[in-house]
Amino acid sequence: MGLYYAQKSDFGYSLLFCTEMMCDFKFYIGVIFLFFLVIFLMKIAFTPKRLKGIKWVVLCIVFAIFISISYTFFVSLFYSAELQGDILSYEIGFPIIETLYRTLILFFLLWISRSIFRAIFRNVNFVK
Repeated sequence: MGLYYAQKSDFGYSLLFCTEMMCDFKFYIGVIFLFFLVIFLMKIAFTPKRLKGIKWVVLCIVFAIFISISYTFFVSLFYSAELQGDILSYEIGFPIIETLYRTLILFFLLWISRSIFRAIFRNVNFVK
Protein backbone atom coordinates (compact mmCIF):
# COMPACT_ATOMS: atom_id res chain seq x y z
CA MET A 1 0.00 0.00 0.00
CA GLY A 2 2.84 2.39 0.81
CA LEU A 3 4.42 1.67 -2.58
CA TYR A 4 1.13 2.66 -4.28
CA TYR A 5 1.11 6.05 -2.51
CA ALA A 6 4.80 6.54 -3.26
CA GLN A 7 4.09 6.00 -6.94
CA LYS A 8 1.16 8.43 -6.93
CA SER A 9 3.11 11.43 -5.64
CA ASP A 10 5.82 13.08 -7.74
CA PHE A 11 8.39 13.13 -4.95
CA GLY A 12 7.75 9.53 -3.94
CA TYR A 13 7.93 8.35 -7.53
CA SER A 14 11.15 10.28 -8.01
CA LEU A 15 12.63 8.61 -4.92
CA LEU A 16 11.46 5.24 -6.22
CA PHE A 17 13.16 5.93 -9.55
CA CYS A 18 16.27 7.16 -7.72
CA THR A 19 16.46 3.87 -5.81
CA GLU A 20 16.00 1.92 -9.04
CA MET A 21 18.83 3.87 -10.70
CA MET A 22 21.05 3.24 -7.67
CA CYS A 23 20.47 -0.51 -8.08
CA ASP A 24 21.40 -0.27 -11.77
CA PHE A 25 24.45 1.81 -10.92
CA LYS A 26 25.70 -0.75 -8.38
CA PHE A 27 27.10 -2.70 -11.33
CA TYR A 28 29.49 0.16 -12.11
CA ILE A 29 30.45 0.51 -8.47
CA GLY A 30 31.11 -3.23 -8.25
CA VAL A 31 33.38 -3.14 -11.29
CA ILE A 32 35.26 -0.12 -9.97
CA PHE A 33 35.60 -1.72 -6.53
CA LEU A 34 36.93 -4.92 -8.12
CA PHE A 35 39.59 -2.92 -9.97
CA PHE A 36 40.50 -1.14 -6.72
CA LEU A 37 40.88 -4.46 -4.98
CA VAL A 38 43.16 -5.77 -7.71
CA ILE A 39 45.28 -2.62 -7.65
CA PHE A 40 45.43 -2.72 -3.87
CA LEU A 41 46.70 -6.29 -3.92
CA MET A 42 49.20 -5.44 -6.64
CA LYS A 43 50.47 -2.41 -4.74
CA ILE A 44 51.01 -4.56 -1.67
CA ALA A 45 52.77 -7.21 -3.76
CA PHE A 46 54.98 -4.86 -5.81
CA THR A 47 55.78 -1.92 -3.50
CA PRO A 48 57.26 -1.78 -0.02
CA LYS A 49 55.26 1.37 0.81
CA ARG A 50 52.07 -0.32 1.92
CA LEU A 51 50.58 2.64 3.75
CA LYS A 52 50.71 4.80 0.62
CA GLY A 53 48.86 2.07 -1.33
CA ILE A 54 46.14 1.86 1.33
CA LYS A 55 45.57 5.64 1.22
CA TRP A 56 45.33 5.51 -2.57
CA VAL A 57 42.72 2.74 -2.52
CA VAL A 58 40.63 4.52 0.14
CA LEU A 59 40.71 7.67 -1.99
CA CYS A 60 39.53 5.71 -5.04
CA ILE A 61 36.68 4.09 -3.09
CA VAL A 62 35.54 7.50 -1.84
CA PHE A 63 35.66 8.77 -5.43
CA ALA A 64 33.52 5.83 -6.61
CA ILE A 65 30.94 6.46 -3.89
CA PHE A 66 30.84 10.16 -4.83
CA ILE A 67 30.26 9.27 -8.50
CA SER A 68 27.36 6.95 -7.66
CA ILE A 69 25.63 9.37 -5.29
CA SER A 70 25.98 12.41 -7.57
CA TYR A 71 24.83 10.43 -10.62
CA THR A 72 21.75 9.22 -8.77
CA PHE A 73 20.99 12.75 -7.59
CA PHE A 74 21.20 14.26 -11.09
CA VAL A 75 19.14 11.48 -12.66
CA SER A 76 16.39 11.88 -10.07
CA LEU A 77 16.51 15.65 -10.55
CA PHE A 78 15.95 15.39 -14.29
CA TYR A 79 13.29 12.73 -13.81
CA SER A 80 11.45 15.03 -11.40
CA ALA A 81 11.60 17.76 -14.06
CA GLU A 82 9.96 15.38 -16.52
CA LEU A 83 7.19 14.56 -14.03
CA GLN A 84 6.53 18.27 -13.56
CA GLY A 85 6.10 18.75 -17.29
CA ASP A 86 9.50 20.16 -18.21
CA ILE A 87 10.16 17.68 -21.00
CA LEU A 88 12.80 19.82 -22.74
CA SER A 89 15.22 19.87 -19.79
CA TYR A 90 14.76 16.13 -19.35
CA GLU A 91 15.40 15.35 -23.00
CA ILE A 92 18.44 17.62 -23.18
CA GLY A 93 19.88 17.39 -19.67
CA PHE A 94 19.53 13.67 -18.99
CA PRO A 95 21.57 12.46 -21.99
CA ILE A 96 24.27 15.04 -21.26
CA ILE A 97 24.62 13.94 -17.62
CA GLU A 98 24.47 10.25 -18.53
CA THR A 99 27.13 10.64 -21.24
CA LEU A 100 29.32 12.69 -18.94
CA TYR A 101 29.24 10.10 -16.16
CA ARG A 102 29.73 7.14 -18.51
CA THR A 103 32.74 8.90 -20.08
CA LEU A 104 34.12 9.67 -16.63
CA ILE A 105 33.77 6.03 -15.57
CA LEU A 106 35.32 4.82 -18.84
CA PHE A 107 38.38 7.06 -18.44
CA PHE A 108 38.65 6.04 -14.80
CA LEU A 109 38.61 2.34 -15.70
CA LEU A 110 41.16 2.92 -18.46
CA TRP A 111 43.41 4.76 -16.02
CA ILE A 112 43.13 1.89 -13.52
CA SER A 113 43.90 -0.71 -16.20
CA ARG A 114 46.93 1.35 -17.26
CA SER A 115 48.15 1.28 -13.66
CA ILE A 116 47.64 -2.48 -13.51
CA PHE A 117 49.66 -3.05 -16.69
CA ARG A 118 52.41 -0.71 -15.54
CA ALA A 119 52.61 -2.57 -12.22
CA ILE A 120 52.72 -5.97 -13.94
CA PHE A 121 55.25 -5.08 -16.63
CA ARG A 122 57.42 -2.70 -14.61
CA ASN A 123 60.40 -5.05 -14.26
CA VAL A 124 59.95 -6.99 -17.50
CA ASN A 125 62.70 -6.50 -20.05
CA PHE A 126 61.35 -7.18 -23.52
CA VAL A 127 64.70 -6.61 -25.28
CA LYS A 128 67.33 -9.26 -24.57
